[in-house]
Amino acid sequence: MSSTTAGSAAPPGAPARRRARRSDSLRNASLVTRAAIELFADHGMDVTLAQVAERAGVGKATVYRTYPSREEMVAAMLEHRLEWLRHRMEAALDGADAWREFAAMNHDVLQRMREDHLLRYVLAPAGPPAETGQLARRMAETLGPLFTRLLAAVKETGRVRADITAIDTAVLMSGMAAALTSRGDFTEASWHRAADLVLAACGSYPPALGGPE
Repeated sequence: MSSTTAGSAAPPGAPARRRARRSDSLRNASLVTRAAIELFADHGMDVTLAQVAERAGVGKATVYRTYPSREEMVAAMLEHRLEWLRHRMEAALDGADAWREFAAMNHDVLQRMREDHLLRYVLAPAGPPAETGQLARRMAETLGPLFTRLLAAVKETGRVRADITAIDTAVLMSGMAAALTSRGDFTEASWHRAADLVLAACGSYPPALGGPE
């Protein structure tokens, strides 16, 4: 008698159905994540799981399978932004000309802040320290060492003041972003000009290295 009984045998087509379910699950998770990224860029922290479900075209239960709570979804979105910043700093560090890489990075970051409400919340927080202190600590842990290395390389070029610090540049960038945001000015040219002014405040540099003509 066969050791495999009819009751224990896998039904015909079961592996294919499991693969299809896994494929659907991955597709839905991707839709949910993409919807969350877009909504947090548009609205900052004021995003609900229901809004993500509607944007992704899935049920709320599907969103919960990707992000079991709103807190976990917010944490994932913040991590997404910090990861982008980390990659951008690493790319600048890998460049041949530290000053040009530093200038380009400042323009890229400010333009990304212009487009992404959540990134502005992270880099130019408008709320009280109690709400943003944990974010600041997380940023310092994640990005501080990279930015310190980049700034040291830029100083070796002689293009920035020797006494400029990472805090100085952060204050300059967040201040410009906050000022433009409060004015409701989200034109690309204004944010490129803001990057030029930040760089000029860090030291003397040719305007030709600024934003596009």
